[in-house]
Amino acid sequence: MKQTRKTKVMKNYDIPGVSIALIHEGKMVWSNTYGYADIQNDREMTVMQWSGWTD
Repeated sequence: MKQTRKTKVMKNYDIPGVSIALIHEGKMVWSNTYGYADIQNDREMTVMQWSGWTD
């Protein structure tokens, strides 16, 4: 994995994987994943489904 600011923060805080979404006016405008969902099996994070959010 390329060493970026995101991956440096993840390493510093021992975060194996993260999914990030940006919402603008109630609509998702960008999303991405970084890192691993399962380190032992070398399975990277993926966007599998939209889980929603509440106010």
